[in-house]
Amino acid sequence: MGESTGPASSEPPAGEPSPEESTAPGPVSSPDPTATSAPEPRVILPGSVILEGSPASGHSLKAVVAGWEPDVLVTFQWLRNGTEIAGATQLKYVLTSEDGGQNVSVRITGTQLHGEDDPR
Repeated sequence: MGESTGPASSEPPAGEPSPEESTAPGPVSSPDPTATSAPEPRVILPGSVILEGSPASGHSLKAVVAGWEPDVLVTFQWLRNGTEIAGATQLKYVLTSEDGGQNVSVRITGTQLHGEDDPR
């Protein structure tokens, strides 16, 4: 008598990868315990700012800053209606006739002078 065969199996022979398994060669990625990442940048906490002066043409406005960390360089940019005023980068700004009826403000930026690795 002949042998009986059952339904065809979808299983691959032992030791062969199934269709869902990848056989592509290549490195397996895993975290490298010796790898280091760049340090997080230090957050500079802003100090306070007070505007002094008279909002009249020919008079000056002054940005008085206090409470910034000693290793932070503070820079100024005066703005008219949110647009930078060319050359107005000092703590004082003399108002002109162009400023009349406009919104004049100052943007103050703090930049850390020395990194944490700097020996100074």
